This record gives sequence, C-alpha cells and structure tokens, in this order.
Amino acid sequence: MAYHDRAARASAGHTGQWEGHKDLSQHIKVGSSIRLEPIPNYETASVGPGMNHDRYQPLTPFVTTDARLQQIEARDRRVKLWIRLLKFLERLLSLILSILTLIPLVMTLVKFFQTKNIYYSVDGTQRTAWAENSIVWYTYLYTAVAGISCLFNTSTILAYIVGVRRANAVEDVASKWEYLVQGAQIVVWAVSAGIYRYGREPVDGKFRDLWGWTCSQDAAALQAVVDDVDFEKYCGMQTASFNLGISNVAQAVLALILYSFAFVRTRSKKQAQRAHARYDEAREPLRS
Repeated sequence: MAYHDRAARASAGHTGQWEGHKDLSQHIKVGSSIRLEPIPNYETASVGPGMNHDRYQPLTPFVTTDARLQQIEARDRRVKLWIRLLKFLERLLSLILSILTLIPLVMTLVKFFQTKNIYYSVDGTQRTAWAENSIVWYTYLYTAVAGISCLFNTSTILAYIVGVRRANAVEDVASKWEYLVQGAQIVVWAVSAGIYRYGREPVDGKFRDLWGWTCSQDAAALQAVVDDVDFEKYCGMQTASFNLGISNVAQAVLALILYSFAFVRTRSKKQAQRAHARYDEAREPLRS
C-alpha cells in the first residue's frame, strides 16, 4: 500500500512539472519580445562586448569589405604587372639600341688597328689608308658609352630571366635613383653623340677623325689604291651609329616618362595597405 502511495505521488510530481513547462512555453510564445532576425553579412556586422545580445552591431560604412579589398588588390597587381612588363621592354629596347650602336664602332676600330700601319704608294709617296695623325678618342668615347650601356642593360635583362628578385637587386641603383640614372643616360648619350658629331668636322680643312675621314672626298680618291678598307661602307656604319645614339637619347626620354608611372604604383600600393589596415581593424571585434 505504501508503495502505491509513493508511485502515485511521483506520478503527480511529474505531471505537475510537465504542466509547469507547458505553461512556461505558452508564456514565452505569447509574451516574448525576442526578435529572431537573420544574422547580417559578416562584412557589415560585428559582435562586441557591451551591446545588446539580440542584435548585431553594424560596422561603419567606411569599412573596407572583402569585395572592395579584393578589387583594390587586383588593381594594384595589374599596375605592378604593367610597370614591370614595360620596364623589361624598355631595358630590352635599350639593350638592342646599345648593341646596334656598339657593333659598327667596334668594327671600325678593329679595321683601323688592322690597317693603320699598312702603307700604300700614292703618287710616288707612301701613306696609310687613314688620315695623318688620326684623332681616335672621339670614337673611343662613343664606343665606351655604348659598351657600358650594353653591360648595364645585359645584366638587368639576365637578372630578369633568372628571377625578379635578382633583377631588383641588380637594378637597385636604378630603382632608388631611376630619375637620376635616366637623366644621366640622356645627358651622357646626348653629349657623347654631340662630341662624336663635332669630331667629324675638319680641322684646318682636313678630316682627321675616323668617321669624318671615311666620308671625305680624300678617302674616296684613295679607294682605287686602298683595297683593305671600304671607306663608303665604314662611313655608312659610323653614320648609323650616330643616328642610333640619338635614338638612345629618345629612348631614355621615353624611359624617364615611363618611370613616372611608378608614382601610380606607389599610390596604388599605399591604397591597398590602407585598405588592409581598415579591414583588419574592422574585423578585430570578431576575433574577441
């Protein structure tokens, strides 16, 4: 009998608890003011301490979103790629022009040293194929400028082929002082071409430099006797070298304009860095 009483009281207790839960459920369902809203996109909302628990706090409208950050980074990468490509093409063009300028000068000097001590009989006198007391330093100077330009551009091109980091290391001076380097290149090419052209003028009515001599009427008169030097050929070659030197000046001016686009890259890079900073700062509450 006692057992049945305990069982009855337990059953009544469970029934009371169920009724209590049921009443509480109805009370919450009817009287609750809890708003079950969809969670906003994490790009425009954040959770932080001290705010209402049933709401997400919207981020400031100035916060950089994922899509905007990706757009800024993509634009920065495009600018970087174009600048790097144009710099590579500029170096390649400069190398080609320098080589084309250097080759005729070297060939002329080689021919001069090969034949400067060969004497020919002309009107009963002995003389060489070249002018008396030839002035060679104009050609030396122009050749040295072209050679140095070739070495510099070749090292940069080879470094680009090996890798961009090494190219940046080789071009460290140009990257830090690119305006100075390009400006110096313009001045050096312009001055050397001007001196080379000035040396072509006759001295006391006589051509004494290699370029002026090979293009002179005196050399043309000797051509029937001198068969080791084709004066017309070497005149044309040195004229081409002079014109290519002027092309190097024009190319250096274009390169100087190209390097001005580096400012666009710097501005784009800073914009991407600022966007990253705003992005990380806005996401900081989500990490806490």
